Amino acid sequence: MYSTGYDSLPSSLGAGDFNNDNYLDLAIANYGTNNVGILFGNTNRTFEKQITFSTGLGSHPYSIAIGHFNDDGFVDIAIANSGTHEIGVLLNNGNRTFANQAAYSVGSASPYAIGIGDFNQDNRLEIVIANNGNENIGVLLGYGSGHFENPIVYSTGSYSSISVAIGDLNKDHRLDIVVVNNDTGSIDIHLGYFEGFLNQTRYSAGSGPQSVVVGDFNNDTRLDIVVANYRSNDVSILLENGNGSFENET
Repeated sequence: MYSTGYDSLPSSLGAGDFNNDNYLDLAIANYGTNNVGILFGNTNRTFEKQITFSTGLGSHPYSIAIGHFNDDGFVDIAIANSGTHEIGVLLNNGNRTFANQAAYSVGSASPYAIGIGDFNQDNRLEIVIANNGNENIGVLLGYGSGHFENPIVYSTGSYSSISVAIGDLNKDHRLDIVVVNNDTGSIDIHLGYFEGFLNQTRYSAGSGPQSVVVGDFNNDTRLDIVVANYRSNDVSILLENGNGSFENET
């Protein structure tokens, strides 16, 4: 057992080798104490005591993603700060510390979920966020220097978008986005298209969908979608048809 601190309320975590010692470390979004905790992995299958890095007063970090945002060879961290309506980026200094958080506003929305991927095929990572309360998702294009453009928004028509998944759903070599809409019991698919995304296509899920993953679940080389439904106590499986469309949930 490894403590994250009194009333820290850890809400999300990610894994990465932050100090390049070939052992995985953990990054934890501590919602209650407004910080990211790092547990460095040891050689004996244990972790060091948590080190924390602030995400700002009242930030309430809710979700976390790991990736290389610049070309320094060290893994960085992106955070959905639901309390301060912003995305935080912690750039890795390479010496077991991180630079002070750089923040990007998402307006009045509360970002709940965050994902990363190269959406415009420029070999730089972008950030996608599910904006709870604003009927949209936001995409922050990366410059490759650790900095990002302001969010480009795409409508979801749902006030409660709370989870995202990323994958090439139609095999066009462009990443697509799946968004969970908790209030409408649905998921939206935004297919990648040149410099942006097509209007969403909506599919029904169960009651109170909470989380989503993509993967080839029937070994047909096509990515399918699975949704966890909080209120209906079940999961929905949507099998891909081969053209970016999906069968009705089973």
